[in-house]
Amino acid sequence: MPGTVNVWPVYVKILSYQGGRVHSDYSMSMKDILEKLKKRWGISGTGQVLVILAVFAVTGFSFIYVNRFIDSLLGMTENTPFWLKALVFIVILLPVYNLLLLAWGTVFGQYRFFSNFIKRFFSRLFFRKKN
Repeated sequence: MPGTVNVWPVYVKILSYQGGRVHSDYSMSMKDILEKLKKRWGISGTGQVLVILAVFAVTGFSFIYVNRFIDSLLGMTENTPFWLKALVFIVILLPVYNLLLLAWGTVFGQYRFFSNFIKRFFSRLFFRKKN
């Protein structure tokens, strides 16, 4: 098509942390990254990968506001002990994040993917083996 720009040659530096130093040994094209995500997540379409990434982004932004609301509701401040913040995060905020992820996934038409994603997440979190 005339006037369009091919964005696939864009490369992303992959950083790794080894031996106390940050390394950038190799880079991957955006196309390679999308292919890797398709394989990892067991999906076939690049469009679905982009929708799933959009769901993660929208969930992250939503979670910021929910986190602030819950912190203010519980009276948590900068002076709140770390152990209490961690406990609130694990007990309250982690499940809330996953509910937001499922809700936004449903809105974007990816209920099945995020339902399975959350099941895998919690099974790994609680060290349950698959039957």
